[in-house]
Amino acid sequence: MSNNTMKFLVTYIIVMIILQKVFTIPQTKRIAKKMKEIQKLGICSAGVGRNTFGLKIYYIIVADSQGNVIKGFKMGGITVLSNFSEDTKLTERTVSEIIENNTYKNTSLMQRAKVNAAKNLHQILEEKAYLAESHN
Repeated sequence: MSNNTMKFLVTYIIVMIILQKVFTIPQTKRIAKKMKEIQKLGICSAGVGRNTFGLKIYYIIVADSQGNVIKGFKMGGITVLSNFSEDTKLTERTVSEIIENNTYKNTSLMQRAKVNAAKNLHQILEEKAYLAESHN
């Protein structure tokens, strides 16, 4: 490889890294704003589904204090245009139902993220119930 080619490649890589950092700023602001809106709906928990190639899917479950699912939100994609959207295919009515319907072997990344969020939310609800009992 010639010296000019090497300089071009190094410059190209540096420019791409800088552009990636710059483009993530609006995405971070957009996601933070959406998270604030979601948190107003009830008790929230997030889960992540990952594959071996590094692709991640995020899922947020919103529930009430009894574990009844209010809404679910999903975010997937590899671009800076990704944002949370409501999961209109969410059929489970309780957090426990999501965990019970878990057949982890052949599930999609979305299902894995949803189950992880449900497990996290179940733990949060148990802690809140424990704290409520200890104060009574």
